[in-house]
Amino acid sequence: MEKMISFCGIVCSECPAFLARKDNWDLERKREIAEKWAKQFDHSGLTAEDISCEGCLSDSENVFSHCKECEIRACGKEKALKNCAYCSEYACAKLKEFFKHSPDCKKVLDEIQVQR
Repeated sequence: MEKMISFCGIVCSECPAFLARKDNWDLERKREIAEKWAKQFDHSGLTAEDISCEGCLSDSENVFSHCKECEIRACGKEKALKNCAYCSEYACAKLKEFFKHSPDCKKVLDEIQVQR
């Protein structure tokens, strides 16, 4: 499978929520991811049912719960970008804030920018 890169630089095609849907993971495996993410991202209330996503670039409503409210995703969709590396305003303030917690995503998008 070709890499699917979200607007912010997350590699969707390697994300557990994407893989859970694609590979039809059982509820126990999804529950483990939900518990891990709830602790890691201080996001109580995540359930096994939340661990299912078609990828941020999808027009489907079946995306991870945070993606539905993500300002970066909303901006990228509004501008009809492949991802934020293709934006004339890269890296905007929203991305810079996100990169503080996700430096690997910055590396992904920076690499795309260099290759364009």
